[in-house]
Amino acid sequence: MYTGSTPVVAFPRKSSKRVGLSLARNQASAEMVDRPTVRYSGEFDRFDADELAALARAAVDHQESTLYLAAAWTGLRQGELLGCGGPLTNSTCRRYPAAASANDVDLAGQRVRVRRAWSQAAKAEKAPKSGKVRSVPLVAELIPPLDRLSQREHFTGEDDLVFCTEVGEHLNGWTMRRKYHAALKRAGLRKLTMHSLRHCFGTVAVRAFPLSDVQAMLGHAHVTTTMRYVHHRPGADDAAKLSSAFRGNDVSPLVPALAAETAV
Repeated sequence: MYTGSTPVVAFPRKSSKRVGLSLARNQASAEMVDRPTVRYSGEFDRFDADELAALARAAVDHQESTLYLAAAWTGLRQGELLGCGGPLTNSTCRRYPAAASANDVDLAGQRVRVRRAWSQAAKAEKAPKSGKVRSVPLVAELIPPLDRLSQREHFTGEDDLVFCTEVGEHLNGWTMRRKYHAALKRAGLRKLTMHSLRHCFGTVAVRAFPLSDVQAMLGHAHVTTTMRYVHHRPGADDAAKLSSAFRGNDVSPLVPALAAETAV
């Protein structure tokens, strides 16, 4: 079953070092290389609200539950979630000053700033996939779970991670995926990839914002990637709009059934 995972064409980072090449001086630059064309059918699977709630309940602890909700309600990629830094700030939480603009998660300002991503393979933080910093609205429903994380005993400082291990280190992406699939099994849910949680955000955001805004929120380099969500936009008045556009032109002869009705 296709779950909407984005095809990736990657070149191993170590290869350039192994053969003694410098990518910065290589004349075969990105502009000179034909890139493969990736086409999206618009078909993907995602969880509905009830399924997402069941997944959150099946998590082994509050942090895991919050991470699933954050993935679905912010649209951040897995590495971006694991790279989110603190401290969490909230004007109602006395532990921290209100709305510190340097934070990745700003509860008072209701924004999530995506500035880095954790690479499990490289075991290092890097720039987001798009290479650009972006911000995403923080829905009110996600604030209480994040605020509860801010009240844990340790790892609540400026240099700490929002989602971390018991010793404050980055979560292991592979271990996290195993936990995710175990939660799916406990909840009796379909075997969708964790990346499918990102589609929950995309399909909802496209109903409220222009496509260009959704592209920026999701960090898509090309709007063609965001176009997969277009058919999730509300279209209750589409027929009326089209009829209005045709108004003044007699289209009834083109539709036999309509012509028969007008003849009666």
